[in-house]
Amino acid sequence: MRRHLPNLHDLLAFDAAARTLNFTRAASELNVQQPAVSRRIAQLEAWLGTSLFLRKGSQLSLSVAGERLFAAVKRGLDDIEAAALECRSASAARLISIDVSIAFGSCWLVPRLTRLKLAEPEIEVQLVSRYRNTPLQIGGGDIVVYFRDEQQTYPGQRQVFGEELVAIASPRYLEQAEPAVTSSTLLQHPLLVLDEPHHRDDWRGVLAPLSLPAPAYQPGLAFGNFVVYLHAVMNGRGIGLAWKQLVSLYLASGALVEVPGIASCSDRGYFAFPTEGAETNPQVRRVMDWLIAEGSGRQPMD
Repeated sequence: MRRHLPNLHDLLAFDAAARTLNFTRAASELNVQQPAVSRRIAQLEAWLGTSLFLRKGSQLSLSVAGERLFAAVKRGLDDIEAAALECRSASAARLISIDVSIAFGSCWLVPRLTRLKLAEPEIEVQLVSRYRNTPLQIGGGDIVVYFRDEQQTYPGQRQVFGEELVAIASPRYLEQAEPAVTSSTLLQHPLLVLDEPHHRDDWRGVLAPLSLPAPAYQPGLAFGNFVVYLHAVMNGRGIGLAWKQLVSLYLASGALVEVPGIASCSDRGYFAFPTEGAETNPQVRRVMDWLIAEGSGRQPMD
């Protein structure tokens, strides 16, 4: 059913004029010229068939009809403003930002965002990426995911998954490798190094149980960014090490192959924690729960 209402732009002009009792100030508030306000008021008065303002010299006041209409308009606009603010606040509460390293975000979380959306359709997720994993470079977000190497802890932190290092290579590299890649021939192949503070000695930790020495540092086989490092492995540059959880989708698709017999586990891991002030947000808690369940494998990939 159509409502019998005057032009809403006329009502907004009237509200500004009634509050300021000055058409010039009302025009400034509405970011229009003063004649535009005068025209709006004249149109509204013509539609109502009555005067809304009393003019005595330069003084302006509301008529009886004007006071009645102003009370109703103010009440209505106040209610609309309050409801709009509640809607905006509710929408903002549904937007959860997650601070992640580029490696974790691109290799593990981004491929799973569709699953998160299916699990939590009312929550919008925004990723905040950082170049490194170190805590000193942690920026913002409602949730922070970071690589824990030492024993630093944050309130409310929970482990997403622990470290399981595996040797990886491209299928083509393994097919053409001479000699065939095994734990005994490993040092005869180029071993790629992730040249980051937490990972420069990864090969040492993996090879020590096999009584093999760590490979000598070669600049041409060292990469300072995990995504670049991963692509070097996929393009057959050599054999790399990676967290099995980070490359699980590449292994499942056949883009990478795990070299058997070369693996290592440790108490290091990826941990998530809510930032100060976000820990009481129920949406944050739900996303945290999803991250932990996904990382632990309690929600198998389809």
